[in-house]
Amino acid sequence: MLRKKLEVKNGNFLILIHRMFVNGRPKRGGVDIIIDFLLEKNKKIYILEHSLECNKDSSFKIVERDREDIIKFVKLRFPNPPLRWVVEVFQSVKLIVKSFKYIPYCIAVDPLNGITAIILKKLGKVGKIYFHCIDYSENRFGNKLLNRIYILLYYFSLRRSNICGVVSKRMMDKFLSAKIPKEKLFYIPNSPLFVKWNIDFRKRNKFDIVITAVRIDCKTDFEKIIRVLSRLRMNFPLVKLKIIGASEDKKFLRDLKDNIKKYGVEDCVFFLGFFPEPKDLQQILVNNGIGITAYIPSKAGHFGFYGDSLKIREYALCGLPIVADDMCSTAFEAEEYKCGFVTINEGQMYMFIKRLLENTELYEEYSKNAIKWAEKFDKRKILERLLIKLRETS
Repeated sequence: MLRKKLEVKNGNFLILIHRMFVNGRPKRGGVDIIIDFLLEKNKKIYILEHSLECNKDSSFKIVERDREDIIKFVKLRFPNPPLRWVVEVFQSVKLIVKSFKYIPYCIAVDPLNGITAIILKKLGKVGKIYFHCIDYSENRFGNKLLNRIYILLYYFSLRRSNICGVVSKRMMDKFLSAKIPKEKLFYIPNSPLFVKWNIDFRKRNKFDIVITAVRIDCKTDFEKIIRVLSRLRMNFPLVKLKIIGASEDKKFLRDLKDNIKKYGVEDCVFFLGFFPEPKDLQQILVNNGIGITAYIPSKAGHFGFYGDSLKIREYALCGLPIVADDMCSTAFEAEEYKCGFVTINEGQMYMFIKRLLENTELYEEYSKNAIKWAEKFDKRKILERLLIKLRETS
């Protein structure tokens, strides 16, 4: 329902977020898990949502447990940074100032929204700010000036927010080294809400290898994966590769399929598409055998080093042993909990997958350890602690 004019009814939380759209649909991420958690608590939430890639109008909406009302769509006239950043902050502040009197908590995702939240706090429109740091990079844009502005905004938001959520141990160490007070930093990995799966190893096909991505594109080292698959088939004729992700880049998809054909594995590679809802993705993952990652370092996203791999944690939730490259620190965490292996080259990827396929006891041990690891970092438990910290912080 589109409202002509917002009724002034204060909510519990204001969330400022940039949204990625895949196949025209919003991609759900870690912040959506926070939103779902707050809705379970019967909180009323205002969400100001901008398009990350400037391909959709911004929207301002009220969300409650059983309803969602769009208040207004906002069209930005200047799509390119840094001018877009200035316009976006100005329009965001103007819209929110006119919309309600006061909201006690604001969740800001990324530095630009952090600046908006800080301005709103100065104007007395919001109380405490939780700044959610989903990634970090000193070379995000490949432009020295824009990178410098981005870093300045990032640390400005870190220092002036009440609590800063960091998704990885690497990011925690980075911010501590920059003299951000430890009591302000809160570890909140990119883990999903825990679901107890009853894994029947007699029915699970451990020869089904799966890789997930938002988009099937050049950030993933598919050529390496295909070469490993062709080697595995020599010893394991039942092995399959299932690729999950949106295929928006039709040329890349054609080239990838040509490469699959070149290695003679077209009969054991399956494209399953994109699953925007976590529960749908989990239903697919739980029936597969091994979860893998393989990035091309120069393409993976320069912020990936400090990020937390959601796909690895989703694999763990569904009891999949993990074979991952060393791009994200999440892979090393999986290795520490004995539910995954970290690979540094193609040979190691082949060797570790082969070891899991050959050794049933090892496979089942790593599968059970994966679920224990996922339960340890159940997002509900983490968010309960975050709410307590938000209430208690000054």
